Amino acid sequence: MGTEAEELLNACRSDDVDRDYREQAEQCGLDPPDWVPRSHTWWRWRDK
Repeated sequence: MGTEAEELLNACRSDDVDRDYREQAEQCGLDPPDWVPRSHTWWRWRDK
């Protein structure tokens, strides 16, 4: 807030954009790359 980017960010703010970003963040948190060992506890590890 209070930066030149604020106007640009406000122009693309919507519930759809927020939902998309949240879904992508949850996907990243649940499904780490294949090379990440399960001992890395910052991933939430979705059971498949």
